[in-house]
Amino acid sequence: RKMYQRFPLGGNGYTLADLQQEAKDAAGGSLDEFFTKYVYGTEPLPWEQTLAYAGLEVGQKDTVPKPWIGLSLSESNGRAVVQQVSAGSPAYEAGVDYGDEVVAMNGYRVRSSEFVDRVKEFAIGEVVKLTILRNDKLREINIPLDAGAIADYKISKIKNPTEAQKSLFERWLNTTWDEKKN
Repeated sequence: RKMYQRFPLGGNGYTLADLQQEAKDAAGGSLDEFFTKYVYGTEPLPWEQTLAYAGLEVGQKDTVPKPWIGLSLSESNGRAVVQQVSAGSPAYEAGVDYGDEVVAMNGYRVRSSEFVDRVKEFAIGEVVKLTILRNDKLREINIPLDAGAIADYKISKIKNPTEAQKSLFERWLNTTWDEKKN
């Protein structure tokens, strides 16, 4: 709220130093270490520890690894076109590139809307053959499927929060702990 008051929309904007100063004022002390590690640095925020202060816990939605190819497709004029290839993924290692048209998987036509579900029909380690069109030339690429990283998480309330956790939760989210919203 303070940032919106000091730097309203349509104004000159603010710098990271301005944000750091406002955070310091709100916290009542230096946040230099936090900014050095997590804002200016590359260390991942300790989500579990941070959310635990407000009585929340981080859990995985799904713990079962699924086959992964590392491609995102989109529909373009009725064609399934590669929009993203994850670095280090099986598709990346096999040479699939941005803009390639995926014509078929194991000899069967594939649409972008069904691609992810089709990949899930295979087993981790199985090899799929993608037929792609690149520069008006058909190519067949064999890609061994890998186990995808499980990156979907859920955040839920802990069973027996302390009064301090409830208070922080309520002030942070402007709601009461007992509301059914998770």
